[in-house]
Order: sequence, then C-alpha cells, then structure tokens
Amino acid sequence: MAFDGVLFTNIRYFDKTPIGILINRFSKDTYFADERIVFVFGNFLVMIGAFFAAIIILCISNWYFLLVLLPFMALMIFILHFFLKTSVEVRRIEAMERSPVMSHVSGTLNGISTIRASGQVEVYREKHYRLRDRHTSTQMMFKATERWLSVRLDAIVTLIGFIASLIFIFLRDSIGYQLAGLGIVYIQNRLGQFQYSIRLGAECENLMTAVERIFSLSELPAEEEEEIRNNKLTTDVVVDNNVPDRTNTEAGVIEFKDVSLRYDAPYRLCCHDINFKTKTSRKK
Repeated sequence: MAFDGVLFTNIRYFDKTPIGILINRFSKDTYFADERIVFVFGNFLVMIGAFFAAIIILCISNWYFLLVLLPFMALMIFILHFFLKTSVEVRRIEAMERSPVMSHVSGTLNGISTIRASGQVEVYREKHYRLRDRHTSTQMMFKATERWLSVRLDAIVTLIGFIASLIFIFLRDSIGYQLAGLGIVYIQNRLGQFQYSIRLGAECENLMTAVERIFSLSELPAEEEEEIRNNKLTTDVVVDNNVPDRTNTEAGVIEFKDVSLRYDAPYRLCCHDINFKTKTSRKK
C-alpha cells in the first residue's frame, strides 16, 4: 500500500519531499515493521507468559506475595506510561533526523564528479558529519530514556525480590521449607525476566512509530488515480474539448496565446498571459 501511494501520488510531492525520507521509510522503517517488531513482540509474549506462570505458582505457595506484588505492579505501570510518552516522541525525532543523512549521501553520490571538480569535497564532508552528529545525538537521547526506565525497573524488581524473600523466610514454618525454597528460587529467576519483558513491551510500542510512518505513505492523495491505473492517459492536449491540429507541431511551430502558469493549485501564478509563436526551422 505504501509503494502504491508513492507511485500514484501527485508529482508535486516529490518536489517537496527529500529523497532521504522515502529511502528511510522503505529501508529502516520497513525493517522495523517486517522483522524487528515481530522478534520483539514474540520475545515479549514468551517472557510475560513465563512470568505469569511463576506468579501463579508463587501465589499458590504463599498468597501474601500478592500483597507485595500488586502495589509495585501499579508503580511499574505508572512509570512505563510516563516513559512511553517521551520515548515514542524521541524515537520519531530520531527517525526524522535519519532522513537528512540518507538524502545527503544519495545526493553526494549522484553529484560526486561535480563535487570533486569544483573542489567542494570538504564542504560536503563537514555537512555529512554535522548531519550524523544530529542523528547520533537523538540516538543517545533515546538510549538515555531507555536507561532511565531500566534503572527504575531494576530498583523496583530488587525491592520486590527482597521483601518477598523475607516473607517466604519468615513464613517457612507455616508454608513448608520446600515451598519457601521454591518461591525464593522463582523470585530470583523470574523477576529479572519480568523487568526485561517490560522493556520489550516498551520497545514494541516505540517500533510502532515505524509502522505509522509507512502507513502515512499509503494515505497520500492520488493524482487522477483512475486514469493512471487504467492507462487511459493520452498525449494529446485537449483545449475546450478540441484536439489541436498537429500540422504546426510537425512543422516545428509552437504558439502560446494568453498562457498563465502556476506550479500547483494552492500557489500563485508565476507566469501571466504569455504570447509567442516560434517559426519553422528556427532554433531561436
């Protein structure tokens, strides 16, 4: 759908949109949508399923564990909600800053002979590094937000494990040494995986920005969509429902009468009432 949207959209769109944006969406964003998000979401389901299985076993062995888990779970959800508000926007900014880098590389390679001939290599090199620095700064910002979440999740998980272990130790006589030991082992093994599953869920939400950017291409307005799809376009210029005589064009004569020109519908006229006529067998 995204490729069809680009293929049939208004030509004016390509004048206003840098080529790097299209390359970015059909390369990096497509990779995120087709491969990365599937891998992350699959791991998230596995980790969260194993965690809830461990929670069921722990609650069966000692239901007091729920008194510790539920408040901290509410705190984790609050922190995750606060984190996603920022991380999604940072991921979107990072994707936007990646597009100028691709545009610059594409344009530089297309005009490399002219750049070398005019001695502008250092200018383009400095611009490339400047664009890379801006993109890298957004990547570092996103990594910083991830570390912010990890530190808080690690602290909460450690606190849960410590309190839950104390409960199992103090109640070992009532629940039995076997269940107490099983509960402590599950706490130590599964709570770390739960912290990782929360991070995977947050990453999956961030990767959805790539899907959003790809689908935005499918919503581009089409230019004479039905005529293009059905190959009904003709090469004849029709004015007032009359096809002009081709005699003058075959002789090399072109005549303009009161012709005005604008680049697109919302813009003002750039040429007004042009009148001229070329003579046959003449270059000027």
